Amino acid sequence: MSRLDHLSLAVKDWRASRDWWRDKLGFEVELEVETAGVAAMRDEADLTVFLGQADAVTIPPGLALTLQVADVEATWMPSRYI
Repeated sequence: MSRLDHLSLAVKDWRASRDWWRDKLGFEVELEVETAGVAAMRDEADLTVFLGQADAVTIPPGLALTLQVADVEATWMPSRYI
């Protein structure tokens, strides 16, 4: 059986993104490389999301990443996207 193992996302602030994925979504920090501006975040199903610092973040048309959470209102941060 195939399963998604990891994916990479370009972010404007890798530390703020790391904190949000950890504190709001419950992912654990698998590794960090400060000099590269990268954090690898792992969920309970062993999916790893690499968050990489980028000057410009482009979201491809039609891209959707859907995560299941216990409380949408407590999790969502509408003031900005990380």
